[in-house]
Amino acid sequence: MTEAEKQDYILKRDVILETLEKLFDYWEMARPLYKLVNSIDVTAEIIDEIINIIDISYKKLYDDEQKEKLELAMSNLKLIKTREIKEKTNENEEVNVMVNDLLF
Repeated sequence: MTEAEKQDYILKRDVILETLEKLFDYWEMARPLYKLVNSIDVTAEIIDEIINIIDISYKKLYDDEQKEKLELAMSNLKLIKTREIKEKTNENEEVNVMVNDLLF
């Protein structure tokens, strides 16, 4: 895991924990997910799956206050994911350039 990937992982984990903590009184799944993320060293893949759970769940909410809070959290998490993808793409491009330089 590169330093950038580590920072993204930590940021996503912290945002998820903070978001879930604020949702304890509004969303019944918040506390169990919080305990899961906080109790073990979850992988980046599990973090991404929890983001998917939040994304699916907020779309099914009828309570506008709950929905608004989850929409804000999803917006923040999607920004982090977009940055993560851009960084990965840049890393791949750099590797391709280095390989091409070696070959030619």
